[in-house]
Amino acid sequence: MPNVLGGLDGSATAQQLNAPWQPQPMRPSAEILAAADQACRKDIPFEAGLPLVLVDARGEGRLQLLYGAPTGESGECHGIFVGIDGSVTAGGAGASGTGGPWPPIAADGLAIMTSGGSGGALGQDEQHVAGRAGPAIERVQLTVAGIADPIEATMANGWWSAWWPGRAGCTRIDAFGADGTVLASVPGC
Repeated sequence: MPNVLGGLDGSATAQQLNAPWQPQPMRPSAEILAAADQACRKDIPFEAGLPLVLVDARGEGRLQLLYGAPTGESGECHGIFVGIDGSVTAGGAGASGTGGPWPPIAADGLAIMTSGGSGGALGQDEQHVAGRAGPAIERVQLTVAGIADPIEATMANGWWSAWWPGRAGCTRIDAFGADGTVLASVPGC
């Protein structure tokens, strides 16, 4: 499996993944990640063999998984839930699609590929947004109404993703280079 967690350190246990939501992403263990991948592929129909490109974990027992190929096929699961005991279940929220090849992205470019919200089968409201980032982008941060701290997106394989609880909307996305300079901004999302 490719590195779908970017440069995240450590390995979050099921108990840590069930802590309250936080604006910083977590790294699920390899066992939880494998079980989440299986649960998503069983729950949401998309092309067999489509590579997993990114996993976003922030607490509340919820994982977001993104799959994609440059040819335009995609899949996403917004409600993969990890129990305190390490069990992994699908919550039914997600999508799949096909489209044309991904357009080229500038080195300092930022693109939104998917966004939305769901209540999930277990009733937790959430909002999410994900996209692609050019190779000069080191970090992506989101500003969300009602959340004091910026949300640090998970980044891996040229993709970024973040989710947050509730129904509040994203008001800004900023992409930073290695030196901390803002390279791209998107008002709203």
